[in-house]
Amino acid sequence: MPNDAVPEIPVSNLHNPLAAVAQSVNVAVRALNQLAQDVPDSTSDLTNDSGFITNAVTDLLNYYLKSETYTKAEVNALISTIPKLDIQVVSALPSSGISTETIYLVTSGTESQNLYTEYVYVGNAWEKLGTQTLDLSGYATTAAMNAALSGKVDKVSGKQPSTNDYTTAEKNAVATIRHKVDKVTGK
Repeated sequence: MPNDAVPEIPVSNLHNPLAAVAQSVNVAVRALNQLAQDVPDSTSDLTNDSGFITNAVTDLLNYYLKSETYTKAEVNALISTIPKLDIQVVSALPSSGISTETIYLVTSGTESQNLYTEYVYVGNAWEKLGTQTLDLSGYATTAAMNAALSGKVDKVSGKQPSTNDYTTAEKNAVATIRHKVDKVTGK
């Protein structure tokens, strides 16, 4: 009987409703038992018709090969070959001793706000990167720092900022006050 078919109950069983129900239950139990036999109970019974597991394992195995990875020493060696850029402010582009790892900032000479034109030396020729203005107005100048430091108090050896140093003259003047309060009696 197909799984979606409803079992026929003979007319003779209609006079006993419980017998009809029992027969229906028996039919349902047989159908469930048949379905249970068709359900795999181990992974070896499953079919990999879409290739999912095979593809997933293959992808993971080929994600990288240990022989194609770098050691820490090899990584450090590769990093050390990366050029370190330097920046130099010059009044004119140099004609000798040119570094291909330097950005040269050429002063314009016409601007008072630190205007520079940036150049790099690439393939035996100068390449202009652009022009930039450096705003250094928020930074302290040497003159401003010297002026601020001129009013500082130098540390005296053996003294602390909280040391209360009376001179002998001040101590004697305090001692001559007639109406002193005695610290023990309060009088």
